[in-house]
Amino acid sequence: MLDRTGYARLASATFAEGTTVIYGFIAMTLLLALFGTATTVSMSVTERRREFGLLGAVGTTGRQIRAIVRWEATTVVVLGTLLGLGVAVGTVGLIHLATGSSFIRPDAPWWVYALITAGAAAVTLTTSALPARRASSVPVLEAAEAE
Repeated sequence: MLDRTGYARLASATFAEGTTVIYGFIAMTLLLALFGTATTVSMSVTERRREFGLLGAVGTTGRQIRAIVRWEATTVVVLGTLLGLGVAVGTVGLIHLATGSSFIRPDAPWWVYALITAGAAAVTLTTSALPARRASSVPVLEAAEAE
């Protein structure tokens, strides 16, 4: 038979296992988001290869073309981050209201949001670097050819 401290230890161990599973799901979600972002940016660059070549033909520098790709990726990631945070906080808030739980509350510390934003910025820079380089190196003559 468990005494009071035994129940507390059991509850603590169960809680730790539950949060580990949740963190695992979060990690998988972030990994999928990373691949999704990289795929989207790469496809955008591939589909617009002619456009980037013609931009180079009219005098756009490679640095400017890389900036175009990075800003487009940044727009997608910022909107996705804001939407994701809004949905997450709203869902947690609704669960809190529906259950009255003192455990599930929509009051995360400020550094969590800062960490999520910094992670999104790192993902943007990481996933847009190679496609941006590819976009800036499109030969002008190849882009000018008829498709």
